[in-house]
Amino acid sequence: MSRQPEVLWAQRSDKIYLTVSLPDAKDISVKCEAEGFFSFSAVGANGEPFNFTLQLYGNIAPQGCKTKIGLRNILCSIQKEQKGWWKRLLKSEEKPAPYIKVDWNKWCDEDDEESESNLASDDDIVYTGENEESSDDEGMLYLPDLEKARGSPSNQLKSPETEIESSSSSSIIRLNIGGKKFCTTIDTLTQREPDSMLAAMFSGRHTLCQDSDKTAATGKLGKQKSFAYQDSEYSELLREAEYFQLLGLMDGIKASLNKRKEEEEMGTELTRIDIIKCIQSERVRFRGVNLSGLDLSKLDLSFVDFSYACLKNVFFSRANLQCAKFKDVDAEGSIFHNATLRECEFTGANLRGALLAGASLQSANLQDACLIDCSFCGADLRSAHLQTADLTNANLEGANLEGANLKGAKLNNANLKGANLQRAYLRHVNLRDTDLEGARLDGANLLGAIR
Repeated sequence: MSRQPEVLWAQRSDKIYLTVSLPDAKDISVKCEAEGFFSFSAVGANGEPFNFTLQLYGNIAPQGCKTKIGLRNILCSIQKEQKGWWKRLLKSEEKPAPYIKVDWNKWCDEDDEESESNLASDDDIVYTGENEESSDDEGMLYLPDLEKARGSPSNQLKSPETEIESSSSSSIIRLNIGGKKFCTTIDTLTQREPDSMLAAMFSGRHTLCQDSDKTAATGKLGKQKSFAYQDSEYSELLREAEYFQLLGLMDGIKASLNKRKEEEEMGTELTRIDIIKCIQSERVRFRGVNLSGLDLSKLDLSFVDFSYACLKNVFFSRANLQCAKFKDVDAEGSIFHNATLRECEFTGANLRGALLAGASLQSANLQDACLIDCSFCGADLRSAHLQTADLTNANLEGANLEGANLKGAKLNNANLKGANLQRAYLRHVNLRDTDLEGARLDGANLLGAIR
């Protein structure tokens, strides 16, 4: 049965670095595929097989990938297809396997890459020669070196300033975090999250600077003043946890966010059956009501007033919504696939990421609506009012926009391939980053449009 070796990773804007810890390996095989597949196999010193395969976050350039073999590890430099910083190593959003860890010795933040003129060259940082009898530390970039490259006045690590009161691993350490002082132990910093940046800082390998009263300080996490976080603070705390690679904290935050989301969904004020009962009346209003996550597909909801309601992730597929009112609703992520929306009012509505493919929206009023990342593929938007609507990254491929008013609309990176824009009003609209391949523009008003 094959095993997985320890794999450490780091990145730059153009490369991913993988260090496979496998001393005296033989029969080493490394394969890189353009779609982001990386596979490794080798035989260990005692004849045991090792292998693993990774689906990386983005595409790579196999011709730019390099591998060098040292006595204690195999070092791989993987060229990214497009320059840019990846959010994570793997395409999957799930927690990586335990054998994959962050390589803090080679780590560099996105904001710090400009300082790399002072760092060692790529080859010096990453590789150990195939026949060299050097230690694992040779050619590596440690955190103190990174701080030096950042232009710090000291070669010491500018992280939590610390005072260690005894030499034991359970000794007390005083930390100054964003101006607020705490006490903890080395065990807490190094054993609770052994793969974190904090564990690396206090592992004994790095020199830590102290302030005048022998307390360690960091600018990170300083804004977090309690454990009772608001929604807006969770994202900031999560970024900090990701920076320090505090995996347990990251899991806890995500679990809390998921729990809140579930509680919000459970807080839906009405059910599908309640809606069906209500629409038997002549005049129906759900103004300001929370209907998040409901399945309202195929219902006759014509002339219903949903103004100011919370309609996140509601299913309206194939529903009849003719002349319904959606003024200032929050319908982010909702599904209107093949729905009838003729003469509907969506002024000021948030429809970010909504699916309206195949929907009938003739003469609908979408003025000032947020339509970022929406899909209108094949939708009927004839004579629709889209003045000052935000259609950034929207997909309108094959949509019928004949006679539509797009005055002041934002169409950055919008896809209008094969769309019908005959007699559409596009005066002074910026179309420079809009894909108009195959679009019909006969009779369109393009006076002052930027193309």
